[in-house]
Amino acid sequence: MQITLTPKEHATVEYYTNPTSETRNNWSKSYLKAGYSQFKGWKRNAARVAAKSHIKEAIKVKRDKITSEMEVTREYCIEKLVQIVENSKSDRNVISAVNAIGDFTGFKREKSLNPEREAAKAQKMSAEEKELASELARKRTEAIAKPAIKLVQAG
Repeated sequence: MQITLTPKEHATVEYYTNPTSETRNNWSKSYLKAGYSQFKGWKRNAARVAAKSHIKEAIKVKRDKITSEMEVTREYCIEKLVQIVENSKSDRNVISAVNAIGDFTGFKREKSLNPEREAAKAQKMSAEEKELASELARKRTEAIAKPAIKLVQAG
């Protein structure tokens, strides 16, 4: 199916989807850069244009094309995240990567409370107790992360 766009619509989609564009993923800026005027109510008009089904389809087709050209696959993303987990010295990076791996593999984090953190909030703890609670939380995070990493590596 051929998608027919006006020249301005085509330019807007190009600016919006181009990975090197300064207006990438910003519809309003892409809309203006494509040559639409900034008259009164232009933002409302930009939103109307973005909501059109043929525009949404053109964006999807363009993004699919870019993805296939870049050879970015789900497996590639998981592989890169596992590398981050294995090589990162930052706990924050490891936790973020493990969370993303869980999203890619279909496992979502439960929104459960951290018992050690809640205990620390409930009572005033000494610095030594806070350090112990932090260590317990870190160990639990590592214990949760290891099976997810093994699952990704096995899958």
